[in-house]
This record gives sequence, C-alpha cells and structure tokens, in this order.
Amino acid sequence: MTEPIVERIAQWLCAALKEITTAGGYHYTLHVSRPLTLEPPAQTIGDLSTILEMGEREEAAKPTLTHRCWRQPFLASVYLLNTTEPVDQRINRVVADIEKRIGVETAAHKGADGLCGGLAYRLYVENPEIWIDRGRNATIVLAPILIDYKVSITDPYAQ
Repeated sequence: MTEPIVERIAQWLCAALKEITTAGGYHYTLHVSRPLTLEPPAQTIGDLSTILEMGEREEAAKPTLTHRCWRQPFLASVYLLNTTEPVDQRINRVVADIEKRIGVETAAHKGADGLCGGLAYRLYVENPEIWIDRGRNATIVLAPILIDYKVSITDPYAQ
C-alpha cells in the first residue's frame, strides 16, 4: 500500500537533508534521522546529528470541493558539539547549507511540476533559533521548514 502524501513529503525532506554533504558542495555533512520517540531524542547524538521532527499541520487555505490544503511544519534540529571552529561560524554555515538545499529545490521546480518530488506547492525555511543543551554540551540549530501541499478531500493518499 502507498503512503499518505504527508508521509511521502516527510520521507522526501529527510532524503533531501541527507544530500547536504561536503562531497555535494556544502560546508558540512549532516547525519539526518527521524525521531524514534516523541520524547527528546532517544538517538545517540554526535556532531552534526540532525533530528527531523514533524509538527502539527494546519490548514494552508480554505478547502475546495475537491481538495484540502495543508501546511506541514518540520523542525530540523542540528546538534553542534564542541570543536575548534567558532560556534557562530558553524551556526551560520549549517543554516546556509539547509537554506541552500531548500533553495535548490525551489529554484529547480518553480512553476514546473511541483516541489518535493511533485508533492507540494510551497517550501521554505523560517528563521532559525539557537538553543544550548547543557546536558549534551551541545549547541542546537533549530531550522523550521514549512511545506504546503494539497490532498484529495476524500483520500489523504491522493492529490
């Protein structure tokens, strides 16, 4: 059986963030995973570990007779452990790497067959936040990514 559109979008975004690698022309290689629990990350956290979490969706536009439009927020939490590089430099580079990857998708498919493998019609990164996790001795870059998509009003597996 196929996956719901929202799950296919989550899988697409996870795969897209995994493309952020030094070999791919980015400053860093992110180690991306989705959370195993809804509690704080149960995964082992290392430098550049990136946990991609889904938030609660909201309506992006009023429903039509055939479709519902949703805005699905995601949060990419990138853990920066202590290194010899200045932390603000690492923050700037991580944010720019994520914005670049999302920008590449937006530029490549603007006005064409849709974003996120044809599943969405809007994709953007909101202003990131910076947190400190003293327990892990880490700085965390929180990058909110919003994706707007539509589904059939009678079938969340179809567009």
